[in-house]
Formats: sequence, C-alpha cells, structure tokens
Amino acid sequence: MMGLPNESSPGAPAARVLVVDDEPQIRKFIDISLRSQGYAMPDTQLRRVLGREYGKGWQQRFDHFDYNPVAAASIGQVHRALTQDGHDLAIKIQYPGVVESIDSDVDNVAALLRLSGLLPKALDLKPLLRDAKRQLHDEADYLREAGYLSRYGELLADTPDYALPQLHAELTTARVLAMTRVGGVPIETLVNAPQAERDQRGQCGSDERGERLKTTEQVDDDRDADDVGRQRPGEQRRRRQRDAHRGAGLRPG
Repeated sequence: MMGLPNESSPGAPAARVLVVDDEPQIRKFIDISLRSQGYAMPDTQLRRVLGREYGKGWQQRFDHFDYNPVAAASIGQVHRALTQDGHDLAIKIQYPGVVESIDSDVDNVAALLRLSGLLPKALDLKPLLRDAKRQLHDEADYLREAGYLSRYGELLADTPDYALPQLHAELTTARVLAMTRVGGVPIETLVNAPQAERDQRGQCGSDERGERLKTTEQVDDDRDADDVGRQRPGEQRRRRQRDAHRGAGLRPG
C-alpha cells in the first residue's frame, strides 16, 4: 500500500516542493502527514556509510566523532566531530539511497496528491514534477553545495555581519559535506528582540553585498533566463555542477 514518505526520504521535501502556495488544503495535508516522522540512521548503518565514503579506518581521521546527530532533515543528518588537528566540524551525511529514489518518490507524492482530491483538476503537474526532481537532485549533490559554500565565503570574506562555515574539503564527498561548526540561534528569536536589533538583522540582506548574493549565479532559483532558454534541464544541471565543483576545488564523483 502506498504511503506518504517519511522525513528520511526525498518524498518529504518533494511533497513541500509540489505544494501550491494558493492551495492551503494541500499544504495542511502534507504538513500534518509528515509531522513528527523524523529519522536518524542507526550507528551500524552510519558506520557503513562513512566507511564507504572515507574508506577503512575512517575513525582515525577524528579525535572525536559524536554518533548522536545534532540535527536530522529530509535527506541527511548532521554530526559534530573534532579532527586530529583540532577543527570543530559539522558533518552532514546523506541517507543511503536518496539519489536513486528521488524520481520515484516525487512521482509517488504526485499520485497521492491526485488521489487525495485536493488538486485542482486543471492543474498540470508535469512542470512541477520536473522542477521538483531537478531541485532535489541538486540538493542531494553535496559537491555542488560545497562549491557554493566556498563561493559564498569568498563573497562575504570581508563582511563582519555575516558568519559562514568554512568548507573542509578533505572530508567532503558527494554524500558527505564537512564544514566548520558555527554557533547561532534560530531567527525566530528575533521576535522578542529590541526593534533596533531586528532592524539591523533585517538590513543584512539588503546591503550591497546582500544584493550581490541575490544576483549571483550561485543562487539556483535566479538562473539567467537566456541560459535557461538555450540549454535543456539536464545540461543546465551538469553545467551548474561543474561550476560548483571547480569553485570548491573538488572533482565530481
């Protein structure tokens, strides 16, 4: 029997990607169905994943590795680790099988939405499905994300109002993303902050550097319209991946 994907499956973010903003019933249907379905890999599975990505004896790369995840999301979980040379890292580890199941999970979510009767009959899902699959394949490419992380670090290097983690390239693979750990607080805490502080934080994204970030090619949702018109979706994705890998000094897997 077909069921809604849990939070460890690409179907979970796919469900949210497919939600139409002006259809509150669909959003409510998805959010209620996916709530409280968090997942964390068992230690044995986690060790196998890291052994496959890092090789035998991977534990020797770390002075300490915390097997309890500090966060878990739809396609991976984050662990804290301390390297032998003293780097405090946040390591994002992708769940096994995520990339391989993206297309089928997106199709399953679409089928569930159709069966629910919540979708307008005139709604053409094909463009939404195509975009959802593209977005999720991009999200699952950690080398691509590593390249963007490095590029953003360059753009914000001389800006004290921004704090970005630094890529730890030697521990990064297509399925594992390693970066320095940066402390912070949820943005929701600004609700009760003094107005002056709220104004200051709100202006961070509207200054000259923030505007540059919004228009850079590294922002995937703001791709150049001419490039989109000239290249097919698969070619666009491969171009973005090559650019990202070069930016991080990494080779595609």
